[in-house]
Parts: sequence; structure tokens; C-alpha cells
Amino acid sequence: MTLAPGGVANALGSVFRTQRVQVGQLAYLTGQTVAIDIPRGLLLKSLKIRLSGTTDIDTASITSWSSEMPLPLLKRIELKADGRKPLVSTDGRMLYRINQLTRAKSGELIADPALTVGTALPFSALVTIDCESLRSINPVFSYLDTRLYDNLRLEITWGAVADCYVPGSGLLVLANVIADIQAEYTTEGFENILFNKLLLSDEVPVVATSTALRLPVPRNGLLQSILFRTDRDAVVVNDIINNITLRSENSVLHMDHLTWATLQSCNAQEYQLDPPYLAGSIGQRINGYAFHELAEDFDFTTSLDTAALNTLDLLFDVTVGGGTSRLIKVLYTFLEPAGR
Repeated sequence: MTLAPGGVANALGSVFRTQRVQVGQLAYLTGQTVAIDIPRGLLLKSLKIRLSGTTDIDTASITSWSSEMPLPLLKRIELKADGRKPLVSTDGRMLYRINQLTRAKSGELIADPALTVGTALPFSALVTIDCESLRSINPVFSYLDTRLYDNLRLEITWGAVADCYVPGSGLLVLANVIADIQAEYTTEGFENILFNKLLLSDEVPVVATSTALRLPVPRNGLLQSILFRTDRDAVVVNDIINNITLRSENSVLHMDHLTWATLQSCNAQEYQLDPPYLAGSIGQRINGYAFHELAEDFDFTTSLDTAALNTLDLLFDVTVGGGTSRLIKVLYTFLEPAGR
């Protein structure tokens, strides 16, 4: 404690502010959706989800993991309020990469690199649902006021064993797979909350070469950023998207034919990316991913107000290439008025 001018005592620190809570664990049930209630009453800053378990390859015909193994096991992660309102709806892979970009640091991501046969070896990964708007001047304005809802539930849809490796023959045994969940809260700042932060995914298959493959963008409030991913047969690639356009009202260009490789290179510099985890990455680009922020200078007021628009579309210049399944996945970050 210190004394201010005039002898008035000023307290330093806080008696009770930040609180981290062990929420519980969700056990693996292949292809099933499992859920856990998130405690309410305080401002939710983040949810931490740590995935762990072991793999045991019984036949050598499994030659390659799916991209970002073991994250394909987190096939869908959803945070719902009052049983119906989605605050987060995406997969583990997209959540991991948005964490890396907004935090300028890659999280835990471990799987047996040698695909060892006949030995149970551990895997693990960490993903975070950030309610705070990390790349904003005042990130606290989007803490989630859990008092506004009667129920807050985290749902995980587990992937199948076959989602873990590139399609082909083989036998893989998973054991002791769990998602361990912690929540981080604060007791102060209720008066500062302006928005809910939404993380919502969408996707479009690529079935033919096109200069204008269209994906309508939902109008859910202020659009802060978009994360893109391209997959071919469960493996991330860089040769599907040539360039990206974001267009509103059929004429206004917010992204004007941005080339994929240059956007990736800009990401590496602007977000201080770690050296790449994925084989085949060039420099510090994240193989198969690109990111674009619409908010300028960390100011949320410069985000794109989608509610004021009649139309908003992503247009992709794409090359179909080989393979049997080609997919573009996007993750939108929105801000909507709190409590809506």
C-alpha cells in the first residue's frame, strides 16, 4: 500500500480478480458429441482445452499423419449459450492456428513423427478459446459476461480414428484420449463489456477450376478478421487458392485479388510467426493457411460493419488440381453487441 498526496492510502494489486478454474475432462468417444457445463457468474477471459492420449500403429501401411495431428480428433468445438446461441463453432485445427496468429506463438502440438509401429506413444495439443480481443487496443471489452445466460456449454465432437492419418489401409489404436478443460475468469470490468466475440466457421468444396468461386459471408456484426485453410484429401496445400477477393454490395472491394503466397508471407512478418511446424512450409509461412484482418491499427471501430451491408461475398480464384476432396475452410471473427 502507498500513500497518495494528502496521506490517502492507495491499494496496489487486487484481493480477488483473476481466477483460473479446472472445469473438468471429456473422454474420447469416436464420432460422438460430448459436452460439459462452463461455470457462470464472472467474466470469462478464455477456455483452455488440452488434448492428450497415445497412438499405437499396428501395421506399417500408415505412412503419414493427417495435417496437424492430433488436432483432427477435435472435429468440432462449440461454445453455446442457453443451448442454442453459438459463440464458437469451428474445429481444433482452425482454433490452433488463430491462436498462433493472434498470440504470435505456436502452442503445444506433439505426435510421433516417425509413425512407430507396435509402440504406444503419447500425443498432445493445446487450443484456446479467447473471449478477449487480443489484437485490440482494449482487449477486455469482449470478455464474456456469463451472468447474461442461463447456461453456457462447451461441446466437442470427436473425430474418428481414420481422421488421424492420410487415407489408406492401416490399423491405428488410440488410448487414454481426453480433453482437459480450464477456464480463466476475472471479477472486474463488467462496466467495460461492449461485445461478444464470435468465432464461426464455414466451408466451400472446390469441384472445378474457377475465377470466382463464391462463398457468402454471414452478417453477424463487426467483422474483425478471416482465417483461410485449404485441404486436399485431408492434407493442407498451397495450390488450390490463387487469389482472394472480399466484395460488398457487388462493387466495393475490401480484399482485391490478394494472391495466396504473398498473403501468407505478409502473415509471417506481421504476426511474428514461429518457424513452421508443417513439412513443406516455405520460410515462416504456415502451410495451407492465410489470414487477413479487417480492423486497422488494433481499433475495433474500424472493423467491417456487416449488418450495414446488403451483400458480402468471398470470391476465390481456384485451381482444382488432383485428389478426390478439395476444401476451402474459413474462420470468421465477429464482434456483436454483448448479451444479444
